[in-house]
Amino acid sequence: MTLKVYADRMSQPSRTVILFCKLNGIDFEEVRIDLAKRQHFTPEFKEINPMKQVPVIVDGRFKLFESHAILIYLAGVFPGVADHWYPADVFKRAKIHSVLDWYHSNLRPGSATYVRNSTLAPLLGLPLNPKAAAEGEKLLLASLVQLESVWLKGKGRFLLGSSQPSIADLSLACGVMHLEILDDEDRDRILGPHKRVLKWIEDTKNATRPHFDELHSIVFKLKEKLKKQRSKENDFGEPESIRKAPLHSKMWIPESLGNMLSLSYFDLSLNKLEGKIPDSLGNLISISFLDFSDNQLQGEVPTFKNLSSLRFLDFSGNKFSGQASNVMNSLWNSSMLEILDFSENLFYGSLPRIPRFRFLKELRLQSNEFNGSFVEGNLRLPSLEFLDVSGNRFSGSVPNLSLCYSLRVLNLTDNMFSGTLTQSIGYLSKLEYLGLGSNHLEDTIRLAYCELGPRFPEWLRNQTLVQDLDISNAKIYDTIPHWFWDNSESLLTVNMSSNKIYGVLPGLASKLVSLTSVDFSSNELNGSLPLFPPNVAIDLSNNSFSGTIDYFCNSSLVWDFLDLSKNQLSGDISEYCFERLMSARYLNLADNNLSGMVPNATNLYCALFSLHLRNNSFRGEIPMSLRDCGFMHVLDFSENNFTGKIPAWIGEKMKDLGVLSLRANKFYGSLPLSLCRLSKVQVLDISTNKITGTIPKCVNNFTILSSKLGSNTWDDNRYIVYSDDTPIYDSAYIMWKGKQAEYVHSLTLLKAIDFSNNNLAGEIPFEITSLEGLMSMNLSRNDFLGSIPRDIGRLGLLNVLDLSHNNISGDIPLALTQLSHLGILDLSFNNLSGKIPWRNHLQTFSDSAFMGNPGLCGSPLVFKPCPEDEMFKRPDSNGNVTDDLEHENMFITRWFYISMALGFIVSFWAAFGTLLLKKSKKLVTIEDWLYKGFGE
Repeated sequence: MTLKVYADRMSQPSRTVILFCKLNGIDFEEVRIDLAKRQHFTPEFKEINPMKQVPVIVDGRFKLFESHAILIYLAGVFPGVADHWYPADVFKRAKIHSVLDWYHSNLRPGSATYVRNSTLAPLLGLPLNPKAAAEGEKLLLASLVQLESVWLKGKGRFLLGSSQPSIADLSLACGVMHLEILDDEDRDRILGPHKRVLKWIEDTKNATRPHFDELHSIVFKLKEKLKKQRSKENDFGEPESIRKAPLHSKMWIPESLGNMLSLSYFDLSLNKLEGKIPDSLGNLISISFLDFSDNQLQGEVPTFKNLSSLRFLDFSGNKFSGQASNVMNSLWNSSMLEILDFSENLFYGSLPRIPRFRFLKELRLQSNEFNGSFVEGNLRLPSLEFLDVSGNRFSGSVPNLSLCYSLRVLNLTDNMFSGTLTQSIGYLSKLEYLGLGSNHLEDTIRLAYCELGPRFPEWLRNQTLVQDLDISNAKIYDTIPHWFWDNSESLLTVNMSSNKIYGVLPGLASKLVSLTSVDFSSNELNGSLPLFPPNVAIDLSNNSFSGTIDYFCNSSLVWDFLDLSKNQLSGDISEYCFERLMSARYLNLADNNLSGMVPNATNLYCALFSLHLRNNSFRGEIPMSLRDCGFMHVLDFSENNFTGKIPAWIGEKMKDLGVLSLRANKFYGSLPLSLCRLSKVQVLDISTNKITGTIPKCVNNFTILSSKLGSNTWDDNRYIVYSDDTPIYDSAYIMWKGKQAEYVHSLTLLKAIDFSNNNLAGEIPFEITSLEGLMSMNLSRNDFLGSIPRDIGRLGLLNVLDLSHNNISGDIPLALTQLSHLGILDLSFNNLSGKIPWRNHLQTFSDSAFMGNPGLCGSPLVFKPCPEDEMFKRPDSNGNVTDDLEHENMFITRWFYISMALGFIVSFWAAFGTLLLKKSKKLVTIEDWLYKGFGE
């Protein structure tokens, strides 16, 4: 059952929830609850949310309100939500909660109070409240200072110093965007001094486009409406005395107003007028400005054929009805119109011909019940700058608006448009905003994340001049039709990634001769690899291509970027082929069925920045030919049949290496000391081999691993490969918490060492505790001796620590309890002894982390209590055994001494009383005894 989101996009929390769903590909149905029409007070909505607020979600039988609770639920329940939105790390989550709690008590009430009482109140039928606005502004300004100095502190682009946005960024950014309703001067006065806040807002927009812009278009529409209200007098030069004051009691427009033949300016907006507009107003032959907006008027619009001087007409925000053609016919002689607003009414029918209004600058038809298609030629408005037909039921092709060449804003969202996107969009050279969302076809040349599917978009048939095409993540479930290749000779870049496009790609070497970059990754394409023209950046990863890669070894071809990973390619790659491929900067052949030996020739030209051969059947030793790859940043030979020793020249020649993965091969011998020269390494994985010897003590030379987040050794761009000026993020696979995980955008943050499943021995060098940036360290299943380094508490960022299945002895150092970020801890099956320091973060781990150590005792090993614990066990009021040391200490200090005194008194009188009954010589003996007992 599809998730339902009950929302009003004018509500900041509603925008936040909708934005999160769109960003994470969560399929949902948006149910609009119009707050302005008080739909949230209806009995039907009260059944869904008794609090009568938006947003609310209904997921099957589960209902949930409060936006922050909804975001947390969505992040936890729906698959595919990236970890950075709501991290699994409990400490990061707690920080996010602290931001959200602060926001609800500071920034949000400050912003909402100020905007409502300084600007929005008249639209709500309320008077402005300067006193309340001043109080809201005071809280708002203080909150912006705190936002900048506390929550945006750090070098990350987002809240809490993060490099990627979280749900807190979405919520707060949508809240700050509410200030865009203010006029430009007021908005700049408030936000202008806070440069860091403005930069953060821009970064959040960039990280969430195009959905952020689409959702906040309603804010800017409202701003335009308010701007229009404020500028009426200036625009039309009418004296103040002609304006009508707001009327706050229910009333009707009297017929007698039609007798005011000299009236030129009439503003009845923002009142509570009911009923119909009297026909007599059609006699106002001198009228140039007429505003009925935001009332409760209804019925059909009367005939205004005599209003030849009319320049401004606004019917918005009422309950007017009638055929669109009748409305336009009633204005047939109003050829001087510049602004015409029919929005938020009940008009219906298809859009009639509107050729006469050659001075018309704004036409607002949104939120009505218009339907049908746009007939070509009906809109011939050369002065039109603003056209909004959103929220209707228009269908058919996207209209040809090439004769409206002055358009700056075009909003076609939330209709039923389909079919072809005409080339007319290309003629709108002044266009600044184009809204196409929520249609059967969303169109621009860059339409990533638009729902264009399931069929391949037919409108591309006529786009013969397109040079850059991006329809990635567009939910296309289809083959690519033959006409696309025949009509796309001008294409330079193509991105159709992350769809479900299937079928066989034709040979493109002769068809797309100008092609520089192509990305068909993450689809269901099959067959042999197609032919491409030379010098093309190619990404065909994550498909089902089969056969060999012989074509790419052609001596006349040069590849800069080649990703063929995650396919079904097979065959033995010759050494000659490898030599040709090594001229690329990025080569990824991982996750196929390829085999062969990397050439061992010397003096080969090597431009490789990144080489991925993971999960194939390559064999042989690490070749000398890679010694000349001095630019190498990522080298992944994991899960193959490579053998031999790890060559010393890796540390000597590959000084920029950041990721070295040799996992699951047949390497043997000791770790060369030269590996310590890899000062920039972040991921070092040699697990599941036959490596012997010890860990070199020089590991403290790993500069990056020794640095913490935010240090000046950090380079956010070191794993970005540029293809035709397009940034492509490199990736790395590591074993994380027992599962193989791929890191792409967060690779620069990852720091891990994995030496597990080898034959390493000796003590764990204490120098390893200098690697203070480590997040994961796995030394399990080796033969390490000695104790756990006493300074292990220095590794404060560790999230994974696995020392299991070794011969480590001694006690567990108390410093281990300082590792507050630990999510995985395994010390099992060693020779550790003593009491487990069961305190702080260590209390979150189960007994499985400590089992298999015969000498360990204490919690959480419930069947192995320590001797000192047994001494102080006693039953509590519930019959449970406790070892409250504080209580036992109190017992010793009080009752122990009392019992000693009583014991002495009883013993003394027992002995002394007996002696009194004896003869006097016994008294002498008593004196001697007292003397000897107390006098010496």
